Parts: sequence; structure tokens; C-alpha cells
Amino acid sequence: MKIVHIQSQYKGKEKLQLILFTAFCFAMLIVRMIYTNSFEYRFMGINLLLAWIPYLLVLRIIKLNTRGHKIQIGILLFLWLIFFPNAPYMITDIYHLEEFDSAPKWFDLIMLLSFAWTGMMLAFISFRKLHRRFLRMKKTWVHLVTVFSIFFSCGIGIYLGRYERWNSWEIITQPRVLTTEFLQLLNNQLAVAQMLSLSVVFGAFFTLIYLFVFTQTKPVQISDKA
Repeated sequence: MKIVHIQSQYKGKEKLQLILFTAFCFAMLIVRMIYTNSFEYRFMGINLLLAWIPYLLVLRIIKLNTRGHKIQIGILLFLWLIFFPNAPYMITDIYHLEEFDSAPKWFDLIMLLSFAWTGMMLAFISFRKLHRRFLRMKKTWVHLVTVFSIFFSCGIGIYLGRYERWNSWEIITQPRVLTTEFLQLLNNQLAVAQMLSLSVVFGAFFTLIYLFVFTQTKPVQISDKA
């Protein structure tokens, strides 16, 4: 399989599409809050805002010259890696569908899928930009290993966020606490098996979607301008 970088046929409208999807998500959330007179699912709004962070970081990274801003790019890449799982993590928020019954299930399902879809798009688009920037001329196997490794790591982040209730910023604000908790986690064979299983499945799932969406038999000439 040969990986060919492509871009959306909707040239120059990438940001607008993401903004429109985000606006639709928040519109549904606000309508639900008004209808139910409650703040249920308010965490979805926070999660979506967090999902925007890696995308915004990438917009900054691709504008920097590699030679003159290596330290800054390194810091931004580290922050991107920390916050990146927040975007695809939103697919697991579908778990909450049965948690609240104050609104029609069909409405909640569409709302949750909308948030999940927007989060996934933010993840794939931000990763594609890095992929194009740093792996443009690499061999096919390098692309495949890199893509799976990133999404496998993302799966670990999703597990830690969903089951261990970690937050991305705590890696910076509470590194010692998280290190201690992670070492304790490694002593739990069942938890390690679950974490690795989830990471492999999510990693493979995200990799297949990414390659399917962003791989074509013929190159497509489109713009990747922010």
C-alpha cells in the first residue's frame, strides 16, 4: 500500500467546516439544556473545546521554520501529543447515552455523534498536517509505523482519561502524582491488559480510518493552507 497525502476537495474551507460542525454541536447542547432545564452533558462542550487545542497547536507549528525554531516546535509537539487524545476521546462519550433520560434518545444520539464526529475530524486533520510537514518523503513503512504508533499512544491516553480519569493538563501540573499512579497501574495485570487491548483496538481503528480517508490510488492536488 502506498500512502499518498491528499487534502479535502473543499479547498480553503477546512476551518469553516470545523467551526460549523462545532457550532452545530453547541447549538444542540444549548437546545437540550433549554428543553430539559438542566446542565446535563455540559461536559461535552468542555471536551470539544479541549479537542480544538491540538488543532490550534498544529496551526502554529506549521507556520514555524524548522531550522530556526526547533525548541519551540519541540515544546509545541509535546503539548500536541498530550492534548491529542482529547479529540478522538470524544467517541467514547457515546457511553453516556443511557445515563440521562430527560430528552428524547434520538436527539441525544445525534448530539453525541455530532460531538464525536467533530472531535474525530479535529484529530485527523491536525495529525494530517503534522504528517505532511514531517514525513513527506519517508518510506511507506515509516508512514505506517508512525501512524499506528501515534494512534496506539492515543489509545493509551483515551484509556487513562476514560477509566483512570486523568486530565491532559495534569501531566504538566501534577507529574509526580500521575507517575506514581501509572506505576501502580503497571502492577495491576488486569488493568494493563485492558489498557493494551483498548490501545491496540483503537490504534488499529483510527489507523484504518486515517489511511482510508487520506489515502488514494491517485494523488489529489489540493491546498493545505491553514
